[in-house]
Amino acid sequence: MASPAAAGPGAALPPAAAHRDFYWLRSFIAGGVAGCCAKTTTAPLDRVKILLQAHNHHYKHLGVFSTLCAVPKKEGYLGLYKGNGAMMIRIFPYGAIQFMAFDQYKKVIKKQLGISGHVHRLMAGSMAGITAVICTYPLDMVRVRLAFQVKGEHKYMGIIHAFKMIYTKEGGFSGFYRGLMPTVVGMAPYAGFSFFTFGTLKSIGLAQAPNLLGRPSLDNPDVLVLKTHVNLLCGGIAGAIAQTISYPLDVTRRRMQLGAVLPDSEKCLCDFSFQKKVADTILKNGLNNRYRVLEVSVIQRNGSDPEKHLTITASPSLEETELCILRNGWESVPVVPGDIVHLEGECSSGTWVINAQCGYLVLYPDLLLSGTAISSSIRCMRRAVLSERFRGSESGSRQMLVGTILHDIFQQSVTNNLTQEKVQELANKIVYGQKYLKEMYLLNLKQAQIMQEVEEYLPSFFKWAEDFMHNPANQNKMQLKLSNGGKTEDVSSNIEIVDILDIEENIWSPRFGLKGKIDVTARVKIHCHSGVQSRIMPLELKSGKESNSIEHRSQVILYTLLNLERRADPEAGFLLYLKTGTIAVEQNMASVAFPPAMVPVIDRETQHLKPSHLEYFSLWYLMLTLELQSGEHRKGYKNIWMVPSSEREKAGDCVGNLIRVDEVHEISEGQYLHFFQRRNGAIPGTNLLVGDRVVVSGEEKGLLGLATGYVREVSATKVSCLLGRNLSHLPENTVFRLDHDEGDVGTGVPFENLSKLMRDSPVSERLRNLIIDFQKPHFIQHLSTVLPPEAKETVANILKGLNKPQKQAMKQVLLSKDYTLIVGMPGTGKTTTICALVRILSACGFSVLLTSFTHTAVDNVLLKLAKFKVGFLRLGRAQKVHPDIQKYTEEEICRSRSIKSVTDLEELYNSQPVVATSCMGVNHPILVQKQFDFCIVDEASQISQLICLGPLFCSKRFVLVGDHQQLPPLVLNAEARDLGMSESLFKRLEQNQNAVVQLTVQYRMNSKIMSLSNMLVYEGKLECGSEKVSNATVNLPNLKKLKLDFGDASKTWLKEVLDPDTPVCFLNTEKVPAPEHAEKGGISNVTEAKIVLFLTSLFIKAGCKPSDIGIISPYRHQLKTITDLMAKWKENRVEVNTVDKYQGRDKSIIIVSFVRNSMDENSGLMKVSTSVASSVKDPTAVERANLLNMAKLSIKGLIESALSFGRTLDSDYPPLQQFFVVMEHCLKHGLKVRKSFLSYNKTIWGPLELVEKLYPEAEEIAASVRDLPGLKTPLGRARAWLRLALMQKKMADYLRCLIIQRDLLSEFYEYHALMMEEEGAVIVGLLVGLNVIDANLCVKGEDLDSQVGVIDFSVYLKSDDDIGGKERNVQIAAILDQKNYVEELNRQLNSTVSSLHARVDSLEKSNTKLIEELAIAKNNIIKLQEENHQLRSENTLILMKTQHHLEATKVDVEAELQTYKHSRQGLDEMYNEARRQLREEAQLRQDMENELVVQVSMKHEIELAMKLLEKDIHEKQDTLIGLRQQLDEVKAINVEMYQKLQVSEDAMKEKNEIISRLEDKTNQINATMKQLEQRLQQAEKAQMEAEAEDEKLKQEYVNKSESLQNEFSQKEKQLLQLETDLKIEKEWRQTLEDDLQKEKETVSHLRTETQEIVNLKKVNSAAILTSDLEIVCKEFLKVQEKNKQLKSICEDQEAALQELASKLSE
Repeated sequence: MASPAAAGPGAALPPAAAHRDFYWLRSFIAGGVAGCCAKTTTAPLDRVKILLQAHNHHYKHLGVFSTLCAVPKKEGYLGLYKGNGAMMIRIFPYGAIQFMAFDQYKKVIKKQLGISGHVHRLMAGSMAGITAVICTYPLDMVRVRLAFQVKGEHKYMGIIHAFKMIYTKEGGFSGFYRGLMPTVVGMAPYAGFSFFTFGTLKSIGLAQAPNLLGRPSLDNPDVLVLKTHVNLLCGGIAGAIAQTISYPLDVTRRRMQLGAVLPDSEKCLCDFSFQKKVADTILKNGLNNRYRVLEVSVIQRNGSDPEKHLTITASPSLEETELCILRNGWESVPVVPGDIVHLEGECSSGTWVINAQCGYLVLYPDLLLSGTAISSSIRCMRRAVLSERFRGSESGSRQMLVGTILHDIFQQSVTNNLTQEKVQELANKIVYGQKYLKEMYLLNLKQAQIMQEVEEYLPSFFKWAEDFMHNPANQNKMQLKLSNGGKTEDVSSNIEIVDILDIEENIWSPRFGLKGKIDVTARVKIHCHSGVQSRIMPLELKSGKESNSIEHRSQVILYTLLNLERRADPEAGFLLYLKTGTIAVEQNMASVAFPPAMVPVIDRETQHLKPSHLEYFSLWYLMLTLELQSGEHRKGYKNIWMVPSSEREKAGDCVGNLIRVDEVHEISEGQYLHFFQRRNGAIPGTNLLVGDRVVVSGEEKGLLGLATGYVREVSATKVSCLLGRNLSHLPENTVFRLDHDEGDVGTGVPFENLSKLMRDSPVSERLRNLIIDFQKPHFIQHLSTVLPPEAKETVANILKGLNKPQKQAMKQVLLSKDYTLIVGMPGTGKTTTICALVRILSACGFSVLLTSFTHTAVDNVLLKLAKFKVGFLRLGRAQKVHPDIQKYTEEEICRSRSIKSVTDLEELYNSQPVVATSCMGVNHPILVQKQFDFCIVDEASQISQLICLGPLFCSKRFVLVGDHQQLPPLVLNAEARDLGMSESLFKRLEQNQNAVVQLTVQYRMNSKIMSLSNMLVYEGKLECGSEKVSNATVNLPNLKKLKLDFGDASKTWLKEVLDPDTPVCFLNTEKVPAPEHAEKGGISNVTEAKIVLFLTSLFIKAGCKPSDIGIISPYRHQLKTITDLMAKWKENRVEVNTVDKYQGRDKSIIIVSFVRNSMDENSGLMKVSTSVASSVKDPTAVERANLLNMAKLSIKGLIESALSFGRTLDSDYPPLQQFFVVMEHCLKHGLKVRKSFLSYNKTIWGPLELVEKLYPEAEEIAASVRDLPGLKTPLGRARAWLRLALMQKKMADYLRCLIIQRDLLSEFYEYHALMMEEEGAVIVGLLVGLNVIDANLCVKGEDLDSQVGVIDFSVYLKSDDDIGGKERNVQIAAILDQKNYVEELNRQLNSTVSSLHARVDSLEKSNTKLIEELAIAKNNIIKLQEENHQLRSENTLILMKTQHHLEATKVDVEAELQTYKHSRQGLDEMYNEARRQLREEAQLRQDMENELVVQVSMKHEIELAMKLLEKDIHEKQDTLIGLRQQLDEVKAINVEMYQKLQVSEDAMKEKNEIISRLEDKTNQINATMKQLEQRLQQAEKAQMEAEAEDEKLKQEYVNKSESLQNEFSQKEKQLLQLETDLKIEKEWRQTLEDDLQKEKETVSHLRTETQEIVNLKKVNSAAILTSDLEIVCKEFLKVQEKNKQLKSICEDQEAALQELASKLSE
């Protein structure tokens, strides 16, 4: 036999050799089939594993078996196989590749590396697993996403949809390979150990028990293989071992694969992102340490409480780790891996122990929480969080206002050590001053009322000051635990307040994660028997009742912790109740239980809301929370205390090493101007700009967050800031630092507005209906009903200065009942329109609220209003208002008019019908108290929905002005942006076209500049206001004098830039080069900034005014770079600003610096001078309009026909057939071509099939269509679906739910398709009218598949013959239909003609350019011909070389052919040998088949026995089920008895409490009786003294009758007083009798309840409760005796009172 090496390539292989060579194909198929079978069998357990690994919130609290039971209940039994389709598609190639690769790798390793045995199995298995995973990983990703979904929460509609969503939303192809790294790392041991274990078990089994476990191979009888069941067992063991080893990495892979759908707390980041996160976090040891938690484990030792062990590190490389042990309750801290913690205590040998005795852990220490928020969370943490989040939703109260005023009076009094007279004067000054006038107006209070309440507190002020400030030897002793010499003593001490160090001291403590403002910081002397100690302690003031509550006490304790940041441990703090003057000392804190569930309350409070309202609330709360988290991350407060100022200065976010110079000036109340100067040298380059918010801190420890404010001015040597606190009390040598603060101003406003929107009030309900439910706005019919007669002339004069669209806007606003949207395209005069609108509304007597998001936008409108002398009131701080508008602000008017009373302030508010403010200032008292007629919101398309909502609560109607094609609302968080947070209220309401007015006539841009935006965005709607505007160019008078050498080709671009006839010029800086620079402070491009400066200088030299030039850049750092260059050039008249600052403003020249210029994206400069190009009519719009018109006519004709034919139409009715053809064309418009495996497909069945997923009622007709016989094409199924939907009268509903989901429709339709535009919504609305038709249709599959869908236009173009026999009104209707249709066609043709004219003009212009380019091209052709000639000569040389090579190759082929002929003989011999072996194997197979027949008969007998056994088992199971039911009934009875016992015990407790209350009332009655006796004795004594005096006067002074008469009159007055007292006593007696009567009723009620309890106890456990009932009865008898005693006492008192009355009457 010839060897294989001797065989030539052309020899025919014998069957055995072919069988071996195709072994890889058999491995491929066998592996795929085996994988599919295995995964289908284990699919339920596999889905449960995914749900539990990734902590699905529906099942994460359940176990494996519980989840197996819960999934079918929630999602049906098919829910267990969710994602299995994708698994089948994936597992076949996966299993096939794995098995095939294993054999191939095994051969390669054995042959190439010489490795055999167990090692080569392990290596080959690992390599095969990795290969299979990498090849099929995208399918595994899709399968996991589908399996993780729960019914009702589908994000992916199928395998293809999942592929598209992952590709588009998660970064393209990289999104399919999330978690690949841990998968590959885990697959190596998994696959390796799987094959290794299986091979090892197979070898051992065949070696030890070949006859028991093995059988001859079918391929080779000489080789033993494992039996099938042994194979299965070995495979299971191998899989279990391998899965256990790699399971942690499998969990990591699942978390990473589901990263896009899991919450942040459940996500598992890849190693790279984890390292990046660690790099961004500052970790360190020491006092303000920061540790990252790497691992968390809970340890439970026998007989002891659980402990939580944290593996932590302060090393950025994560190499050096320490251990933290949490005990004694600290193990409940919800810390997870990745958290940052701060530790206090002692660390011994790298181990921290936190328990009840020592140390503590602070979670998220860089997130500073206020002491007030923490103390309020003790009773209810949820309430504290919601109060913090919705802190603006709760309006002020009278008590809060009084408390604030008392704080102010107290703080100023103790600071200045005022006398009682001065304190009284101070109180009058504060109450009757301007500071709190707005709050009093809001609460409808008078100053005299507030003053009366304040005066009630003043005596307590004086008493407290006398006791604790002016009297060191006071007797008010307090128990304090003080440390003295290392020991803690509990001593009685006297407290003396020596000095007040600070008021409202602001302290940040990153050590404890706290922040707060301490009311009073005082130096205190503590006098005790061991001596005098001096401490600095916090003093917290409370104006409410003296409750000494846990919240008050905990707040003081937290302030003592804050004190540790700046001074020694005070060990205690003071809590002062201003009403009583009582002072308490707090040193510890107790725990308080949480209140019960709030579910019933929530249901009651939200019953007025619809599901759509709750869905809106949930979505926006989620988006706001995501946005808030991004904002907090950007603010980066932690860098202030974690990064030295020298490091922060490099990023430009800080200026350090500053000292305070000059005096501090108080600009206004609570605003102090400070000046800072660098200690050595000039101030370095910084990103701080005028108006930026800053945090002022000290460089030394403990002086964090001293004050916040705004930058007033920045120079080379000084920085001036307007701060909220006066820092002059700090030492002069204090070194400061200024840190840039992004700030959180206004973060609570959206939450507050969202809360307002959900309130149960008429205003909120109206806005919910308009905004959430899209209720259509209503309008008044006639303008005359709105305009008052006296205002018509004024309105007419105002309208004269407006163009047609602006006049239409005025009319629309005046006629609106709800709202109007004004689309202000660029340069169309939005500001002018708003100004005119305000003037008209004011002239008509309407009140107007004018708002916008920025102060600049509001002031731009007001500047124009001021020219027309329209009175208005500007709300807001004067510093943020335009200088020319400041005299109209509330502050300036109050100051100039000296307004100091609520009445005067109210007159001011009512005198101005126009009020202006920003959207963030909607909590002003005037906006809370007053309801405006109109609210106008400028730049509404740039404002977030919820911020824009704020001012709308204050008005009856609103007007939104904006353009959503320009800047959208700013959203930092990408996820929130994808959820729809970037949709403005303007864009949301724009779908109601009847409320929209478009301003299309612009006056800012010339035609060429306008054409850019007009063509790209506005569909050619913009037009120039005049020829002058259209042809305007920039005026450069000195351009000719400007000497520039344009001869050089490199400078020709300058000529184009400076040419006034080139209004738009793009400069590509890619080849300059001008690379961008990304720094910590932002992105900048210095080269580009220099080009901007150069161009600016050229324009100024050419004669342009600096004030007519504007420079724009989207990056703040670039603005800073350009500003610095301008400053060096000493040119500060050119405005440099961001895009939003130029909204609504004009400049002759605008230079835009786009900054970005890198390898990935290139951007440059754009120069635009003063500002249309016509746009070609979109053909798709014409198509949509035609289809809409035909649909209208078709539907109208059907309805009329149905009404005339008794509302019943048959399928052969021609107009009905044409209706379906039109609908088919409407659904086909813009349909995407979908590529399948065999062909390209374009059918409407795809989107219609989607309806059943969105509308459950459509499942029935979809199933009917699929089951319909004869239907073979998707188009036929779609036609059948439309007919069934019409018969169901649900076509409009089905298509409506389809067009709402435009994100899903985008898979099937292009963006311009009819179903994606407004025409689709109109047609769906028209389809509602077809519900009056009873369609009787015959649906046949053959007819629908072969039907030709061609529109018959003759149906719509009617003739006179068609209407000859109808009535006159029907004829007119038909003629009008024809007229409208023809007019529509004419309009479309006219637009087409105009567009063709425009194209001809553009082609003529382009033709001249092409002629020039043709000349250039001819020159290029000549050069190319020369090159072609050269290439031909080279080609001939190559051809000759190729011919020589072919001849050599031919000789080699002939030699190989001879070799093949010689090897053919050897192959024939191999073939004969293989045939002999085949015959032997056939005989062996026949023997095996005979044996198999015997085995089958034995199997039947065993199955019969098994059935009998199963029957017996079923009977026993039924018996067990019956017993279990009985057991459950017994358990239920026991539970019911136990519940009744609990109820009886609770009732007994209530009775005991009632008895105790009765005893208290009895004691009160006794005390009252004693008081009555004392009064009676006093009255008797007074009467005796009066009688004695009377006798004495009669005897001694008979002559003094007149004086006696006066004395008698006095006695009569006393008698009247005594009678009054007697009446009071009688009323008191009557009250006592009523109380006694109520107590009798209570006793009788208690008796009846006691009897019921006795009866109940007899049923449950009579023997146990008998003694308790006897005790209760005895106590009741005692109560009865006490009642009798009270009766007797009352009778005695009554008798005494009667005697007293008789004596007094005598």
